[in-house]
Amino acid sequence: MGFIGATTLLNHDVSINPRSKMTWSQKIDDISSYLENPDFEVINPTVKICEYFKDKIGYCLPSSSFFVIDNSRLEIFNQPLNCLDFYNYDDLIKYLSDEKKTIYVSKITLNFGRIYKAFIYEIDNLPNIRNHKLEKIGI
Repeated sequence: MGFIGATTLLNHDVSINPRSKMTWSQKIDDISSYLENPDFEVINPTVKICEYFKDKIGYCLPSSSFFVIDNSRLEIFNQPLNCLDFYNYDDLIKYLSDEKKTIYVSKITLNFGRIYKAFIYEIDNLPNIRNHKLEKIGI
């Protein structure tokens, strides 16, 4: 199911392995196989996020690999998922909508009917936003 780590924002030059990516419809199909109990939901919260964002954010496998070119060498590594708590759905949506990060969702859980947990990977997107704005103004 993957590992959970401290909140890590990956550098902008890191890319997720294409084999680890999923479309939102693939994520919905995958998540429907998860087991739940009365105090722990995975399917509905994750499906709600997939249907809300569709292709505006990324989706991934629970244990994904990443790559980066470092000193002219391709480096491949695995990274634990970030696990973030949200106490309402609106805060979760606001966080996942942040353009400063490229976010890949593995799953969203709802614990005890009140705490959303987002299991995600985050890649810094700020340099890309800056470059896009510079291109717009012609610099």
